[in-house]
Amino acid sequence: MCNTKDMTSLYQRYEESVADKILVPDAAQETAVLALDELMARLTAPKKIALFKKKTPIKGLYLFGSVGRGKTMLMDWLLQALLQKKFKAERWHFHEFMLKLHQELRQTATHQDERDNRIATLADAWAKRLQILCFDEFHVTDVADAMIMMPFFTRLFERGTTVVATSNWAPDNLYANGLQRARFLPFIDQLKTYMNIVNVDGMHDYRELKKDTMKSWLKPLNEDTAEMLDILFRDAVGYDPIETHEIHVQGRTWVIPRASKKIAVLDTDVLLNQALGAADFLALGERYNFIFLDNLSPFKSDQNDKLKRFMVMIDALYEKNVRLAVRAESAADNLYPTDGRLAFEFARTLSRLKEMTMATTKQLSDA
Repeated sequence: MCNTKDMTSLYQRYEESVADKILVPDAAQETAVLALDELMARLTAPKKIALFKKKTPIKGLYLFGSVGRGKTMLMDWLLQALLQKKFKAERWHFHEFMLKLHQELRQTATHQDERDNRIATLADAWAKRLQILCFDEFHVTDVADAMIMMPFFTRLFERGTTVVATSNWAPDNLYANGLQRARFLPFIDQLKTYMNIVNVDGMHDYRELKKDTMKSWLKPLNEDTAEMLDILFRDAVGYDPIETHEIHVQGRTWVIPRASKKIAVLDTDVLLNQALGAADFLALGERYNFIFLDNLSPFKSDQNDKLKRFMVMIDALYEKNVRLAVRAESAADNLYPTDGRLAFEFARTLSRLKEMTMATTKQLSDA
């Protein structure tokens, strides 16, 4: 490993952030920063010209660990450095990326042979356009995603693209208990071959360290909090008219009963009982920059479908930097049992939910 501490580097930025008390010293995070700097060194090293030799990708990086460990922040540091050096690089939230692939495949392929050829063609196009692809929240829960990912990323790696990803899951735990998982295992081996694996499971949850009084989390569900939510909504709207909006996604239409320009109120009990998915929630995040979630109750153990829908929604709104205020029956920590079947997956959602509402609280108090 090169001595990245002596370089003007991401490590220097990390040291400055610790000195400024933005970050807390953390051995796991320090290891990740050094790995990112080593990757930068390999990417910027002079290239040897070899005639008739197959292009070999520069080994990427897979950062995994619990929620709130700064994985996304570190990857964004890397992306900023890459773009400054004029690398062809992009960052995608994994939900959004897979949605794009599905849409492109539906438009161009009807039979399996056509689909396989189209996956290869799409991967070639991505590899030709980009040197580095960065993914936030890399994970696999759906068999359709799994069957696309294997041929797509195989082709991408073969074409020399470097991949960097953050995830809450170690590679060996991806798509755990999924349908036809045996067919997915060779892809996990490929990830280990083409990406260095770094555990960022340090001691500090930076979202929790930012905790403050959550004025944008109103509880319980009673007349007082209903009135407070209405006041907050009307203050945010100002003099703009309050109206009904429609969102159109993939030929479907769903209604937002109470909204104004870039602000909306959503009844979660109604919303989460609709057959909505990632595409709908990403469209929601593109349409509004401030959302009030009303009437949120704890999820019962037999409401896994509803809970999954909620987790996808929070993921999408978080990716779109949506401000969030919530009126709920209980505190955020009581939304789902800690021993529930989806407790591990929900931990990320809970952390993001707290971060989003705390950011809104700060913005409201600074206004």
